[in-house]
Amino acid sequence: MISRVFLVLCLLIPPGCGGGDGGGFSLDGTTVSDAGPDVGTPGDVPEPPDTGPEPVPASLQQEWITSGPNSLYAESYVPSDCIKDSPCPAIVLVPDQLMPGIEQFSCCAGELARKMHAVVVTYNPPGRGSGGQLSGGEEDFGGTVAQDALKDVANHFRKKGLVDADDFGIISVGDGLADAAGAIARFHGTSLDFVDWLIDIEGPTNRCFITQSPFYHPPEKERRVNGDGPGVSTTRCDFNLNLRKEKFPAGTSSDGKGTDGTPTSYICNTSSPVLLASGKECGDDKWWQSREAKTYLPDISVHYLRIQFLHDHRQPTRYNAREALHWVTQSDAPTYQINNVSVDSNLKGYGEEELVKAGVYLKPKAGNGFGTDVFDDNGDFSQLTPEELYLSVLPSHIKKMRERAGQ
Repeated sequence: MISRVFLVLCLLIPPGCGGGDGGGFSLDGTTVSDAGPDVGTPGDVPEPPDTGPEPVPASLQQEWITSGPNSLYAESYVPSDCIKDSPCPAIVLVPDQLMPGIEQFSCCAGELARKMHAVVVTYNPPGRGSGGQLSGGEEDFGGTVAQDALKDVANHFRKKGLVDADDFGIISVGDGLADAAGAIARFHGTSLDFVDWLIDIEGPTNRCFITQSPFYHPPEKERRVNGDGPGVSTTRCDFNLNLRKEKFPAGTSSDGKGTDGTPTSYICNTSSPVLLASGKECGDDKWWQSREAKTYLPDISVHYLRIQFLHDHRQPTRYNAREALHWVTQSDAPTYQINNVSVDSNLKGYGEEELVKAGVYLKPKAGNGFGTDVFDDNGDFSQLTPEELYLSVLPSHIKKMRERAGQ
């Protein structure tokens, strides 16, 4: 294994650190052939300037898409020069936990379409939205109905003449990873064979990450989060990969504060948002199996990129990113990557402090996390706005994924 010093240096200097042949290096000590711009770039390096074509106006199109018995509300932003004779790339954005996609991406979808010169699609999964934008059906919490919905949305736009069916990607945020990974794993060999890549922005891999919640003590006892709920086990929570105390640090003080002063982290509590909304428990294995990304990540066969900031938007730690890579390494994904680290590096064998010091996790000057400071144990959290996330950080990663897929 390469030395710890070499690990840091390779992440902080230009490509070529892997040896005289110019190959990149990976954190598990394996030399890889990709020595492109994504090798060895630490998380605090500014995003490169956009060298693509000048942005053009993008028009908003609203429509309803049939998915089984449900009608889904969707919006697309189409650059003005996307025509049948010159179709544009397509990007579908999948929203986070219980969020309507139209609302979550309203800040930035149109501008992202302009910047990337791509048709950018947002939609409300079944049961989400309000008023005239409410999609039919019931909330499915990332299950097969939600996955089918994403498949049908993607196919709807693939068939439109303005979209290049050979240049198609999906970006999921948080819990949307179950929708995206599930749809790709189940349908990539058939009706989603045109999808080239998946960017996963801090998505949870199992029910314990999904139900993680900080200590919460409102007057209503039935809403309190002050301990783990039923159903916690090594298998369900993947404590064989990383221990509970590493992933979900919890103290024992009566006010819910850990030794560092931040709230303790609990899992599977029935007052956590997903369990409260669904009425389920972590012990319901049949219900959860289709709603955990780890069920599907070993079966994806597209280029995969994990975006992970120094401060996760919901979790107290970053172990979720490492576990996502663990599952993807078992897949037929042509490439996998976290942030700007060398392609096909799985991060095994390194402690979190080493990875932070080496600059593995994103911390651009604009902000080192897009969630809240609830778990900030050392006072260094800086808020990244949605505009900065989608319009400053994301474009260079989209560009490299398109290049990786041969576009």
